[in-house]
Amino acid sequence: MSKYDTAGWHLIHTDGTGALVTGQDGVTLTSDNVTGIWKLTADANTTDANAYARIANDYPLTANNWTAGDATNLEANTVYWVKTDPITPQSSSVFLRTSSDGNSVEYKLADSVTSLNSIKLYFQDAFTHNPQRNMNALFASPAWAFTANVDEKSVVMYSTAASTYFTSKDWAPLYFLASGVTNTLISANNATNVDVAIPDNEISIA
Repeated sequence: MSKYDTAGWHLIHTDGTGALVTGQDGVTLTSDNVTGIWKLTADANTTDANAYARIANDYPLTANNWTAGDATNLEANTVYWVKTDPITPQSSSVFLRTSSDGNSVEYKLADSVTSLNSIKLYFQDAFTHNPQRNMNALFASPAWAFTANVDEKSVVMYSTAASTYFTSKDWAPLYFLASGVTNTLISANNATNVDVAIPDNEISIA
């Protein structure tokens, strides 16, 4: 568990020396991310929530990290519940979704993205790339190219130079399947904003 751990409750307890046990090696808690600490005040086997008493917020989380094996900050043979703050959600740069009819992929860009210059799309089912349905991008200036991979059920689409073709901040078509074909977008990666890579975790699929 680190400063940026997922929000939630974490059960920890100490041995006779005050060191953390039960697989909690490497725990790091700081005053930045801990919103509450509760200590078990009754038998360790109790199921009574009232047996846990909240410890003052300044309990020993001050200037130093509270780390595994730090006997100076932890009481020996004691059970603690620790509540941590949530991770600040990673903001998305590219938003994707399968169209309502299942025949295309739609996109929109965050304000921080100037233009989409490449992306790799992965689908649930195998498909055959249809150049005619994507003719507008093929004949854009500069032109876009498409490379499908049957085994991966994927298609890479990219501009041959800096492009301003895909710049919409509202939902708009990105990639078309063959007429009458339906499929579901399941993943995407290798996107670029002009010539700067967009981290995969900033691509959001609705």
